[in-house]
Amino acid sequence: MTDISDLEPLDDEVGFASPPVASLLGGDVVTVEPTLSLQEAAERMHAAGYGILVVGNREQVEGVVSERDIMRAVAKGVDLRTTTVGDVESTHLRWATPTVT
Repeated sequence: MTDISDLEPLDDEVGFASPPVASLLGGDVVTVEPTLSLQEAAERMHAAGYGILVVGNREQVEGVVSERDIMRAVAKGVDLRTTTVGDVESTHLRWATPTVT
């Protein structure tokens, strides 16, 4: 797992005016274990109304799993009940602090 302090921050300058990241955030972060099945992940996304889940916890982030990751797995014909979040998660993460615009 990746420690939050080890993640590479995005630059503050993007070349155009945009709102701070904090103004785009809302709701709680939903975290899941990498051993969770894709079926269960999809159910949690649906229940929470989110399109992405954090894999790990607030201190140790391993990656994220998105609707798109799950759809790629569906297109490949995997069994959603036995394929895990850890099998399809995105692990190369970029992040921004809430004050970045």
